[in-house]
Amino acid sequence: MTTDPRPHLRTARALAVLAVTLWLMLLGLAPAGAASGGDRVTRLVVDYVLDAQGGVSVTETYDYRFTTSGRHGMERTIATAQGYTPTEDNPAGSDGSSGATSQERHYEISDISASSPSGAPAQLSVRDQGDATVLRVGSPSRTVQGDQQYVLKYHLAHVVNEQPSDVEFYYNVLGNSWRVPFDAVEVTVRGPGSAAVTKAACYYGAFKSSEKCEATPGNPARFSARDLAVMQNMSVVAALPRSAFTDVSKDVRDAGSAGSGGPYISPESARVRTLSQLGIGVGAPLLALAGMGALVWRRGRDERYVGLAPDTLPAPGQQVATRRGGKAPVTAVRFNPPDDATPGLIGTIYDESADTIDVSATVIDLAVRGYLRIEQTQDAGVFQTSDWKLEYLGTPKPGDRGLLTYERTVLDGIFSLGTPVMMSELKNHFAGTLAIAKQEMYAETVRRGWFRQSPERVRQGFGCLTWLPFALIFAWMFFGAGSFAGALASDGVAGFDLPVPSLMVAAAGLLSVPFIMRWLVKKLPARTADGSAVLEQTKGFREYLLTAEAEQIKYDEALDIFSRYLPYAVVFGVADRWARIFARVAEMARADGYDVGVPTFYVWYGGGFGGFGDFGHAVDSFSSSAAGTFTSTPGSSGGSGFGGGGFGGGGGFSGGGVGDGGGGSW
Repeated sequence: MTTDPRPHLRTARALAVLAVTLWLMLLGLAPAGAASGGDRVTRLVVDYVLDAQGGVSVTETYDYRFTTSGRHGMERTIATAQGYTPTEDNPAGSDGSSGATSQERHYEISDISASSPSGAPAQLSVRDQGDATVLRVGSPSRTVQGDQQYVLKYHLAHVVNEQPSDVEFYYNVLGNSWRVPFDAVEVTVRGPGSAAVTKAACYYGAFKSSEKCEATPGNPARFSARDLAVMQNMSVVAALPRSAFTDVSKDVRDAGSAGSGGPYISPESARVRTLSQLGIGVGAPLLALAGMGALVWRRGRDERYVGLAPDTLPAPGQQVATRRGGKAPVTAVRFNPPDDATPGLIGTIYDESADTIDVSATVIDLAVRGYLRIEQTQDAGVFQTSDWKLEYLGTPKPGDRGLLTYERTVLDGIFSLGTPVMMSELKNHFAGTLAIAKQEMYAETVRRGWFRQSPERVRQGFGCLTWLPFALIFAWMFFGAGSFAGALASDGVAGFDLPVPSLMVAAAGLLSVPFIMRWLVKKLPARTADGSAVLEQTKGFREYLLTAEAEQIKYDEALDIFSRYLPYAVVFGVADRWARIFARVAEMARADGYDVGVPTFYVWYGGGFGGFGDFGHAVDSFSSSAAGTFTSTPGSSGGSGFGGGGFGGGGGFSGGGVGDGGGGSW
């Protein structure tokens, strides 16, 4: 093994990762009602102050009662992006359909602060999880007990929804993933300036509950609810005059997924300036390539064991030297996945990213293993989309290894509404669970020693460097506006006959730097030697899925192999090919008088079995729909909380507004 030059730091990081992982495992395995022990929020007071630009300043005051020992403080998850699906009736966004969405609505968060009037440690840690921001308040070296008070403040942009007659603030106060109960929640909503709330509604309880809580319009409007259990939500709806706002636009982005001639200068000065700008235009991207390339060479190359086959792990206790990089080994076909590696973890080690499709494949894997059943209840048509019923079984097959932390999180999140549940219902509350599950997938790969640090943390940490070139460009334009305009107006300066102004060359070079850096930042996460061995095993198994032939598969093993390996085929995008192979196996078996059986974890629309040939398409359709529905809420798409029939006409419910998230003790 190689020696770490900073053993104490390495030990501290390992202990921290282990502690977090164990905590997440305990959290995932605990019953929902006991997720944060006996801790509770005795009173939450929230003040929303809307501004004319459609944003909101939020102040949350928690009276937190810690009854469990070893707690360090509180944690709050705030959704900053949700799925967005406009409808034909309202292209600007309404209560979108249950299908997949290729767009997201973003609520940029800023001005974050935390304090504790009761004197508890209030050290603030802010972590970006892609579509959510996690605020952790407290000190890892100090614990808290008894009654404490915390005050969180932050600002969210573009949260209002324009309706035909007014502007609506439809917001999920708690989100659907709080791990502690709330005795009392009091909310005020204030409009921009002196604008008063003209209509108010409030819903609370489990997701999609239409149970109403106290709501009084005015300036401020007041809302209140009591006795909210774990995972229950509270949503408030406030209508205000359109004249109170100057901007009610939504920040919608594709998912997935930035004059004057100036003062006189002498020819010699112009020559120097032109050479400097050309030097910047050519040198900046080269420097970015060299600097980031050196960083990738030093930190971003995978480790490998010296003297062992690429897909071989050392025996327990065996000391083997490692090195970074080296020639990519030839992939050897492997007929089974790496030992004890789930489809979600395989997807994460394969491309260093915990993706939504990895979570979709996890749902299929849980069904194959007997934890749930998937039944298609509605087929896609001209005027409707496919839908599925998910039913909790909890009957794992004999020999099942049990649930990993992220698998328990996914399972609990799916059935937090009860069982059975429709896939279309999950669209409106699963985003918080999805973010937590992805975080736990990264944590599991670190715990297993495949990465030294979460790949997502590495990308985020170095990704902030990509903004530096933009800052330099804007500073150049702002502080040197005259020379900027002058250079931009000329295409030949002091004898240089250029096809484009030299400043444009410089600007193009600088603008290319962040894209070069972002491209190379993606290559910075590095696998450990163990991780590289598992990767080679993964590649070998993928090769098997890509090259397997029906003649290689025994009839009596066909159904088991097909079902067990299908979730992995989903991760690799080859489910359709995998299904066609077994359609051929089933055809050959029938000709020989043998029945290979049919999968029972997936029930076709209308009952029966559609055949192995179409099974891959059915599973791909389910996976795509799941990936598209796990992040969305009706409020994120601009739907009204008062319903189509006006105020009092129904349509609103708990969890249906903008925003999601949760929280608890840590």
